[in-house]
Amino acid sequence: MVAGICGGIGEYADMDPTVIRLVWAVASLLSLGAGILAYIIAVIIIPEQKDEDLPVAPGPAGSEGESGQEVRAEQ
Repeated sequence: MVAGICGGIGEYADMDPTVIRLVWAVASLLSLGAGILAYIIAVIIIPEQKDEDLPVAPGPAGSEGESGQEVRAEQ
């Protein structure tokens, strides 16, 4: 939940991010903290999601910008 790693992995694998978080936490405890090191490495090597990659949420009528393009939803 710190950097969105488990959420991103869950989205990529089409799984619930909570399941990924629980598995990661249990694996970290059982491996004497190796999961924490793996999380830090993942934060460094996994690229951030760009605004272009975010889905466009449908808005109410008239939610288009001045140029006629849809406005992206704030998250």
